[in-house]
Amino acid sequence: MKGRRILPSNTKIMTKIVQSYMACAALCSKQETCCYASHDSNTHRCDLDVSCCPQSEPLLGAIMFRILSVSLSCQSGWHKFGNNCYYISNVTKSWNDAEVTCKQNGSMLAEVKSSCENDFLKTKVNGSLEYWIGGTDIQNENLWIWSSSETKLTFFDWSPAQPNNYYGDQHCLEFNYKSAWNDKECALLRPFICEK
Repeated sequence: MKGRRILPSNTKIMTKIVQSYMACAALCSKQETCCYASHDSNTHRCDLDVSCCPQSEPLLGAIMFRILSVSLSCQSGWHKFGNNCYYISNVTKSWNDAEVTCKQNGSMLAEVKSSCENDFLKTKVNGSLEYWIGGTDIQNENLWIWSSSETKLTFFDWSPAQPNNYYGDQHCLEFNYKSAWNDKECALLRPFICEK
């Protein structure tokens, strides 16, 4: 349908059969990362999703519930998107030091799990810089995981021909406004993005 944006299935965190749309909404409210629930009254299918994209709409015949966290406010210098807050650091650090700094501030290197989240962050960063985010394949080459949650990346925004592990030592994920994602040497100094 023209103009409708249906979210990709890689942002779903759970699918269950429940009898009512209220049970589906309640299930979403109990999941910390759930941003919306969609319930189909014919099949009783309840899909829970982590994507907080404001443009998302339910599939035809389904009812959608969006979790709004009106109480969530972000500290000064942090940017709110969905149920999370993001800090764009101007200080440059290695990927490992950036990860430690985020943890010391009660956050983590950003885990970008949807195109909407990716697009939001692109509007907040300096377009001429590359930033560290939380992806790595240091433990298993070409198996990219988010370091804090230890989950596989299901959304990607790799630049063409990336990741390429150039010189065999590019194991950390670099975020760039213009050229999308790139694998880079973890010791390089970059500003970084924290999420909580």
